[in-house]
Amino acid sequence: MTALYEARYAPGNAVLAVVGDVSAAQAAQRADHYFAGWRRRAVPEVRLADPLPVHGRRILLVDKPDATQSQIRFGNVGIRRADPDYFPLAVGNTVLGGGFTSWLVNEVRVKRGLTYGIASRVEAHRTSGSFYVTTFSRNPAVLETIKVALDQVRRLRGGELPGDDLDKARSYLAGLYPLRIESPDDLAAEILDVDLYGLDPDYINQYQKRVRAVQADAVKRVAARRLPLDDLAIAVVGPAQTLKKDLETLGPVTVRPVQSALETAGLASAPAP
Repeated sequence: MTALYEARYAPGNAVLAVVGDVSAAQAAQRADHYFAGWRRRAVPEVRLADPLPVHGRRILLVDKPDATQSQIRFGNVGIRRADPDYFPLAVGNTVLGGGFTSWLVNEVRVKRGLTYGIASRVEAHRTSGSFYVTTFSRNPAVLETIKVALDQVRRLRGGELPGDDLDKARSYLAGLYPLRIESPDDLAAEILDVDLYGLDPDYINQYQKRVRAVQADAVKRVAARRLPLDDLAIAVVGPAQTLKKDLETLGPVTVRPVQSALETAGLASAPAP
């Protein structure tokens, strides 16, 4: 940790956001006072390669024989935060699975009772982010849960977007945004994100306007390009003996024991001495 701090933490690659009852001059003066001892030094630039997206269907079944319910995740590599497609994708994802009145909740939970909770998420970063669906289901219903969820992705990709659903999604995102930045702490974090992700300096002031400007044709276009359907990573944690045959109808399945998966993730407990 010390070596990492010495190598990466320096004034030259830091950004300070100050929000509160203080003038710019006062903020600068206090920053000079409190950070005067922070030694300036060169920090090498780090360039991260974009992660490679999944091509085709890739299914990982983590075998947990004693599980009575299975955890389900599926998705693929997503977009950068500064991508022009971000706002149409954010609105489309809200329709799909970004709220309690979304298609996924309605079709998978309310109509069929296949799960208690399901959501889709768009996580956009400085480089590529991710899109994924997260849910769980009783073991006999795992295949149906995945298929119904994929049907909703297919539905949005096909452009089936009622005006009421679009209006509701835009209003939800636009109305939620002020709540996300209402405290000084939250606003400072948002200002830092604008800098970190290379967004327009007026991003915060324009957010609601840009959300409300999203039209159905833009959602359809972006969903068709950005929401994975045939190129998909699917991960299921549950009893392989019960699930493997069903999951093979979706694509090739790799089975791994749960202990092996935990060790790969660095989560396995050390053996007792």
